[in-house]
Amino acid sequence: MKTPGAAVLLLLWAGLVVVAEETCQPNIYTEVRGVKALVAEHRVELAHTKKQVEALEKTAGTLETRLRASEKTVEEQREQLKQLKRENEYQAVNLNFTGSQVKMLLREREESRVSFSASVHTSGGGYTGPFQAQTTVVFKHVTINIGNCYNPNTGVFRAPVRGAYHFVLFIHGHGSRAIAATLYKNEEAIVSPYSYTGGSTTPSNGASVLLEVGDVVQVKLWAQAWLYDNTAHHTSFSGHLLFPL
Repeated sequence: MKTPGAAVLLLLWAGLVVVAEETCQPNIYTEVRGVKALVAEHRVELAHTKKQVEALEKTAGTLETRLRASEKTVEEQREQLKQLKRENEYQAVNLNFTGSQVKMLLREREESRVSFSASVHTSGGGYTGPFQAQTTVVFKHVTINIGNCYNPNTGVFRAPVRGAYHFVLFIHGHGSRAIAATLYKNEEAIVSPYSYTGGSTTPSNGASVLLEVGDVVQVKLWAQAWLYDNTAHHTSFSGHLLFPL
């Protein structure tokens, strides 16, 4: 037989159990709902993160495409630079070649401008000769000497270019001796003005000749002949280049 104290204890225990059940059940539901909300929130964050990753991947792809395009552009620019350098070198060569051509043409032009004229005496007057052998006549009074091919110290003209030249010789004299001289190309006699009249006379002659570079032309007085000149310049030697060949 149960005692009244035991019954009271049983009643108290049962009440505590009911109170505990009623108190714990709502807390579990609340926690479950909190977990579900947290999972949903993480899902939203995950979806957002996924979109961000996709956007970053797309941006990375775009940047990679741009980088490749930039690398291609840089390579093309390098090729263009190389081409420009080659063209500049070619133009520089052509410019140098053109400059050389211009210098050559200017030199040829200067060399083709040849003309001289000279007489025997620079002042006073008198006879040249007679000599025992042929002697080169030195025409010291220079009227013109374009090209400086005639030497007034030696009486010799030297051809600067290959071409056709024309020479004219006048010699004056009087008296009982022959007035005679010969125009020479190197050692070849070309023409010889001559007179032996005993009076005053001025024989003359001229010729066109083909000269090579370095050929010389001069006038030689005959042996035992003479010629006369004064400030009137009766005796003269002239020549010029007709055209180069």
